[in-house]
Amino acid sequence: MGRNVFWSYIAESVAIQQKLIADNNYKICALTNWSAEKWEVGKRLFPFLNDFKNIVVSGIEKTIKPLPKIYEILIERYQLNPKKCIFIDDNFDNVKAAKKFGISDIHFQSARQLKEDLIKLEIVF
Repeated sequence: MGRNVFWSYIAESVAIQQKLIADNNYKICALTNWSAEKWEVGKRLFPFLNDFKNIVVSGIEKTIKPLPKIYEILIERYQLNPKKCIFIDDNFDNVKAAKKFGISDIHFQSARQLKEDLIKLEIVF
């Protein structure tokens, strides 16, 4: 039962990710704490990870969320204006760290809540 619930939870979140990627109005980036060694395995296990064009992997960069350096790498590499960004993460410490850069944030708790929060930020589905 837990496995089905988990998959449903991911499927709903992936549907939101796919919608945002398909809508060419947004530059979608991934900031992940995967290890360099397991990143390729992760992309095979979770094919939706391959859909991100802009990715910063902590294991490759030798830093992790919530340390400031990883956010700096993301902002600089993809020429992001933090004031025009929204950071979504299920770890509240990571959300707080992004906020220090002036990035709007969503503390992810469910796909439904994420969609509602995005709509509040005028990202329409």
